[in-house]
Amino acid sequence: MDYRNASDEQLVRTIGGGAMPGSMAFEGCQAELNRRLAEKSVSVATKALWISGISAFAALCSAVTSIFQLLG
Repeated sequence: MDYRNASDEQLVRTIGGGAMPGSMAFEGCQAELNRRLAEKSVSVATKALWISGISAFAALCSAVTSIFQLLG
């Protein structure tokens, strides 16, 4: 079975609904849920890095502006 097309709820129901640990169904569902979780974690981390980078750039621009005001 291809678990990539199953919803999160279907995967959780398969694991919680009686799939035996160690069985192909259990292992397949667990692997797919772990893959999805890792994918979402990377997405959130990437967004946080972008926000952090934008904030740092804004601070740099502000500092440069302040320096030019002090010099000028």
